[in-house]
Amino acid sequence: MRFDAEYALYLNEKPEEEGPGYASAEEETFGFFPRKAQPIQIPWTQIADMSFTDYKASFRLAPDKRLEIKALGYKFEDFSRLASKLRNENLIKTCLARETLKKSMIEAEISFSKDGKEVFREACELRIYETSLLALPQTHEFLRFPFRFIKEISEGDYLLKISSEKGESLEISGLGKNFDHFRESLYGQMNELDSLVQKNLSALFQGAAAPLSVRAAAKILKEGKIAKLSRAEEKLPGLLSA
Repeated sequence: MRFDAEYALYLNEKPEEEGPGYASAEEETFGFFPRKAQPIQIPWTQIADMSFTDYKASFRLAPDKRLEIKALGYKFEDFSRLASKLRNENLIKTCLARETLKKSMIEAEISFSKDGKEVFREACELRIYETSLLALPQTHEFLRFPFRFIKEISEGDYLLKISSEKGESLEISGLGKNFDHFRESLYGQMNELDSLVQKNLSALFQGAAAPLSVRAAAKILKEGKIAKLSRAEEKLPGLLSA
């Protein structure tokens, strides 16, 4: 999709180039085509960071290089949402290449917080993968909450709050009639992963381990917390030598 705009290419926050042209947002690549300079074409995965403020888009290309897109007019919101979506989709292809998508296209509102402070609040799409929950905000980088790091899930009035061991939390609202479906899908996939871990542990002992000991060890291990192997060994003696 084409967007008439202006650009400025910064080196150490000093403009090296600037002028009018147009931006092009393709499936795998972002491009800017200046009227009087060579085109700038960048794979979405090579954009280190993106931000959208004061009707300007800022793309961090390297620690010392930044591309700014401005003068988008009334198309600014369309551009910011499309650019975020395309970059997120390409990053997800790389980061979760071997993961199976279980549930997708669940629209919601999220509030993302870190260490108790809200970072942003925005509409998003929720996806459930084999081992994690993903949130794709409209203008921010996607958030991944691996099931193994989820410490607590609390429920309110059509609201879910997911807290992780990393000090991050995701408050999900605006699900409407999809609330029950999403909640059950999330719990169901987490249980399915737990069940797989238990089966694999039991197989290590050729079915000879006590089921409740396997269950206790699986609760600690989840998806594979290496640092907690010693604790799992306490619940299931012989695990480390199996």
